[in-house]
Amino acid sequence: MSVTRYELTVHLKTDSPIHSGGPEEAVDRSRNNGRSVDSEVTSVTNPGDASQQGDDSKRSWTPRRFARDGAGNPVLTGRSIKGALRAAVKHVAKAEDGDDVSALDALWGSLDRASALTVHPITLSSVATADKLPLRAGIAVDRYWGTAADTALFAHEIVPQDEKLTLRITARTGSVLATASDSANQDGEHPEEDRAERDAKHAEKDTGAATVERLFSVVLGALEAGLVSFGKRKGTGWGRVRINHDVAEPWSLKRTRLDSPAGLATWLDGGEQTRIQAFAVTPPERIRIAIAWNSPTGILVAETKKDEPPRRNVDEPGGELKKTDPTLPLRTHPSTELKGKSTGPLVIPGSSVRGALRGRASRIARTILYADVDASSKQDPDWSRLDVHKQLADDALLVRLLFGTTAHRGALTVLETLATVAQKDEPKAREVTHNAGDRWTGGVAGGALYSEEFPLVSWNDIRLEVDPQMLLTGVPDGGDIDYQRAALCLLGLVLAELSTGTLPLGSRSTRGMGQVEVTRMRIEGPDGLIAGGKWEFTADGNLSIAEQLLDRLRHINDQIKVDIPEGWSALLNGTGRQS
Repeated sequence: MSVTRYELTVHLKTDSPIHSGGPEEAVDRSRNNGRSVDSEVTSVTNPGDASQQGDDSKRSWTPRRFARDGAGNPVLTGRSIKGALRAAVKHVAKAEDGDDVSALDALWGSLDRASALTVHPITLSSVATADKLPLRAGIAVDRYWGTAADTALFAHEIVPQDEKLTLRITARTGSVLATASDSANQDGEHPEEDRAERDAKHAEKDTGAATVERLFSVVLGALEAGLVSFGKRKGTGWGRVRINHDVAEPWSLKRTRLDSPAGLATWLDGGEQTRIQAFAVTPPERIRIAIAWNSPTGILVAETKKDEPPRRNVDEPGGELKKTDPTLPLRTHPSTELKGKSTGPLVIPGSSVRGALRGRASRIARTILYADVDASSKQDPDWSRLDVHKQLADDALLVRLLFGTTAHRGALTVLETLATVAQKDEPKAREVTHNAGDRWTGGVAGGALYSEEFPLVSWNDIRLEVDPQMLLTGVPDGGDIDYQRAALCLLGLVLAELSTGTLPLGSRSTRGMGQVEVTRMRIEGPDGLIAGGKWEFTADGNLSIAEQLLDRLRHINDQIKVDIPEGWSALLNGTGRQS
């Protein structure tokens, strides 16, 4: 059997930020952790909170970074890419009825057999600036206090949206040893009369080449269908890539048979170009929600400052006053420089919207469960001393199925929401200056002048996706469609509150910011859950969007088969309502 080598090159473009970590660093999560000795640690101060003073006003993070190669360049590791591709190919294989995938699965390798594929790392040096990648910061909100949770400040290095990546996979089939053992005589020679019989036998056995080409075709199909996501934080829409059709040749496959000196020369010259088509992949079954909206008050998701801004309004030499450094809205491409300007369109992260939806879903679930407890034993659960991660783990079952915990991923994905105006058009903004009052004298507090810039833009639709199969993970007795319907009812109640304007987004909501006005909502999904496969609600003079949505949810609730009359809420904690 001769050896055949392949090289597949695919040009990709990121559809959302990507983060795939290297070796995890130990992080000191105590409140008074001070400034780390690590030179990479960045000090962050919230300029809008005048109550933080002294050492407590400085909060620090240890960023989660990409892996680095030997030259110090950030890379997306081959093992991470291979795992994402293998999971996507398995998903395609399960969706195809009667498709024998045992041969494809063997190519990935196992404990007993080395992989026939080599997935090469993607170097990110073209994205990085001086070996640094942009940082995206985030917080977790305490469910009891409604503020940023202690020890829950974190940051990730990211590859921003619309960056170009090049995926390279090589493969080898056949074996020189098999050729030698099958064809040589005792003297190690290959008689001429046996050549035709040997070639016919090897041609009959050599199915590896066709299998590799088939696998490459399925990989391309999975990429075209959007089934491949790299790295972490997929629940917030991160990691999505697509084939870049803006280039002349989105992918190319080179094949060389190394059974002759001519084959070796062809390989050294770059290989022989081979045509390959992407496998037609059926899109996965998802519930997709698109919400058209606007904000009359403005939305602010602030960009995290890389250094402590000047906040004191004191006299400068010459009588001039020091100006404030305004808090700016977040953009898709944060600057890697200390004083650099971020670029790209304005963005509301999926994690920000997802956190608001989860907080409201948790409140709805706890209200229902608390109302069901007998009055004689009613006791409000005390979350005031619980760590935020324990609060998430203590949520009702349906909340955990939708949004996940630190132990497992939830079924709901919230994609990033971009402004409809690009940065080159310089969207309008309103700068607001504040000064905190002194709680003792009642006058203006010294050194507490700060300002914020609120963008006045239109936003694209808020987009959500729900994986119905993931809703059945971890439910009692394997679960059934009733749990899917119950989870959809809970999510629908949250969206109904969003539609009424009672669920703000972004920060500064206690100052009247972040109000949402929903103008249209479209929900698509399987007919077993979404009757007719598509719902579309628009505001009219008769019924509001929330009323139309609640009417559909009542029909879903009527389909749930439970022994007690509460319907979907009976499944909040799995089997019956529990405190």
